[in-house]
Amino acid sequence: MANNKAVQAKWDAQARRDGYIESCARAGHQPEPKELERLDSALAQARLSLESLQHKGAGNGAIINQVKSVTDRWLSGVRGASFVVVSAKPSKSIADDLQALSTLDKSILRIEAQSVLPFEESWKLIEAQVEKLIKQGTPKAVITLQDLGGENYSRSVVRSGATLMMPEVTHRQVQTVGTAPLVLPDSLALIAWAMGDKLKQHLKTSLEASYQDIAPDLIMPAAERSAKLRQLQANRLSLMRSIAEATWARIEGGDGDAVVNLRDLDARAILGVDIAK
Repeated sequence: MANNKAVQAKWDAQARRDGYIESCARAGHQPEPKELERLDSALAQARLSLESLQHKGAGNGAIINQVKSVTDRWLSGVRGASFVVVSAKPSKSIADDLQALSTLDKSILRIEAQSVLPFEESWKLIEAQVEKLIKQGTPKAVITLQDLGGENYSRSVVRSGATLMMPEVTHRQVQTVGTAPLVLPDSLALIAWAMGDKLKQHLKTSLEASYQDIAPDLIMPAAERSAKLRQLQANRLSLMRSIAEATWARIEGGDGDAVVNLRDLDARAILGVDIAK
């Protein structure tokens, strides 16, 4: 990585130090003082190199801190992972690529927030919910038994009548007196059982009407949606890497104000690395 050697050196030194301490902890012994001192020295040198680079961004301290916060947070979340350096072709125009990145972000958000399954798949899900309600709401007529007990009866349990059992819903809420659960008839389930076909037809018609307002390109199976989002996210990261590469070149060339371009980028793009597969 040519344009962010200082960042890469700092990351490498930190990773080596953290890795050594963690390996000692797993082995159940304390780190060797001399080895820890050597790693601390290497990390200190790397930090000095990074600070020298950051001095070129004088006046942008707040932004630099934001960038550092993003990378530190990401590194702490993947502690112990193996990394590879990823090279990228620098942007020819950072401004144009930042605009392209904004457009890409909107496309991703649109799919995440507004895409829906094809009508047939959506209807299967709703129909399954109605069938579940019908099953829950089916009333039953059962024979009830009463335990009479006592020594004067040859059988302790005798048939005593028939009872209609209705579906019920238990509401766990505070009552006027005490906190006993409130048991109420499950009216929705009972309606589904009594008018299942009519309820299904109404819901299907309602669903069909809803699909009239959805853009055709937003209707896609789950597998297609996942694949499309993965590709857009990959394009997004690639674009960020190009922006970061060009930005580091400008900073190293003395353009401290260019650091603002790193503020909203992915930590992997800023550092020029990725998690090894």
